[in-house]
Amino acid sequence: ATVSVLYCRAYNMRPVNQKPDKKACEDLCAKIVQKSKYQYVHIDEFYAVLTGRLKEDPRKKQNFARGSCKILAASPPATTAILRGNRSKRKPVYIDTSNCRYNVVRLAAARLGWEEAAPETGAANIVWIDTSVSVDRINRLPQNCHINHFPGMTLLCRKVDGGRLLNKMKRLHPKAYHFVPATYLSYDDYIQRTSKARQKDQSWYIVKPDSGCSGKGIYLTQNPKRESFENTVVQSYVANPLLIDGYKWDMRIYALVLSVNPLKIYLYKDGFIRMCTEKYHVPDANNAENTFVHLTNYAIHKKSKKYVTNVETSDGGEQGCKRSFSWLLDYLETKKGLKADVFWGSISDIVVKTLLSVEDHLRYCYKTAFPDSSDVGASCFEILGFDVLVDANLQPWILEVNHAPSLSCNSSFDFAIKSSVVEESLMLLGVGDLSASSPPSSRMPSRPVATPRTKAMRQENARLFALKKDAHETECCKRFNRIYPPQCERKAAAYSQLVASIKDRSALNQSTASMASPSSSVTLSILRRCGGYSSLRRPTTAADIRRSKGLPATSKAPRL
Repeated sequence: ATVSVLYCRAYNMRPVNQKPDKKACEDLCAKIVQKSKYQYVHIDEFYAVLTGRLKEDPRKKQNFARGSCKILAASPPATTAILRGNRSKRKPVYIDTSNCRYNVVRLAAARLGWEEAAPETGAANIVWIDTSVSVDRINRLPQNCHINHFPGMTLLCRKVDGGRLLNKMKRLHPKAYHFVPATYLSYDDYIQRTSKARQKDQSWYIVKPDSGCSGKGIYLTQNPKRESFENTVVQSYVANPLLIDGYKWDMRIYALVLSVNPLKIYLYKDGFIRMCTEKYHVPDANNAENTFVHLTNYAIHKKSKKYVTNVETSDGGEQGCKRSFSWLLDYLETKKGLKADVFWGSISDIVVKTLLSVEDHLRYCYKTAFPDSSDVGASCFEILGFDVLVDANLQPWILEVNHAPSLSCNSSFDFAIKSSVVEESLMLLGVGDLSASSPPSSRMPSRPVATPRTKAMRQENARLFALKKDAHETECCKRFNRIYPPQCERKAAAYSQLVASIKDRSALNQSTASMASPSSSVTLSILRRCGGYSSLRRPTTAADIRRSKGLPATSKAPRL
């Protein structure tokens, strides 16, 4: 809606019967920004509107002429249709953003030439929602429709479930998962594991609610009580973070999961660091409750009077509470002697190993929603936000994984990064280019689809589609970099060994559990001996119903 208002104002302010050039457009945009509260504007998009190169909706043309922008501002789908360009005459791509509150998604779709689809029509090729999805929700989607979440991803993104999962992986593979902080899920576990440490020193712990966001409900404590473990997770607080100008900071990293069968992960090459607004001090009784010192969430610091937006300095540097990865990599290399490729490799390793821990669960949930063996695992995609903290020893620690990272844009710096993440993620799907050759989905189709007759033909079509999709992703990758499967043979061998070890451990645990618990046949035989099976079993046949009423099992009709 914000963007649509600016477009309308730019159109209405243009000279009558005069085709403005780009210089006039830049001057006009500067005037609009000076008179409005909006902090960013896109010259190329304004120029396209002013010169009439974009297709206009005939139903809304009168609103442009009259200078009325309220109707357009209240209807983002109509705005997206107006911003759509005449890219080609191929079949249009439809996206449903009725359950999305971020205009950056609609603008990215408009830049790709996509159209808005009404949710009741069921014609959407892509559905974008802000909440997690279940298998039932996916089964209600139309044929060959993509959705921006994987079923089962909440196992990793919820604080308690994710802490339990990563804690288990660290216990089984301590060297591979050394980036996971010590996590305690129960009071008894905390007492048992920290008894010796509590006698030596007074460590600090951070308590996080299970489904909290934006720093809500997080606090520091030295002595977690039993009630502190109710629907929360307790972690060891990293008390020696790496400081920049005396301030604590962490990183927001964007990862794109394009498929789970096989697992395919892309990492965005840029991102931003979030800095606190007050200088860091080791936690004590006086400052433990000061969230401006210990928490890096933007939702907390934007309320501070000391918050400063990102600005570029005269020497090419950056200042502010948000800074780019390019600035951070240059800072680490010049000030700390840490090379960018080494640091970036450690970040990629954290993202891959974290997602490998939940790969089997994601694949199981995906197969539940898409039981067809020819499905290549590409009907879902997800943008994840990884929060990573670096300590004074240059050791990165994972803090949490967000399955719905915020896409709000409060500055031009935010918009440049987040719009690029969304637009390239949608581009990598290849919906417009690959939809004609995509294998049919196993869900109930909304219209008749000609499917291959044999299983071998379906699998061959899926294999060819996967090859074509890989070629499309390689061609469209600009700011994303594929980190799994890795192109480096050494990393590929290390990850393969880790995956095999995880599967062996999982198979061992399942066999041990089956040996420890009686089988279903043994349980049923015991119930039959005790006479309890007949009372537990429901009458399902006509003979069972007659027996339950005290009648003979069969009734023979009298002979005539």
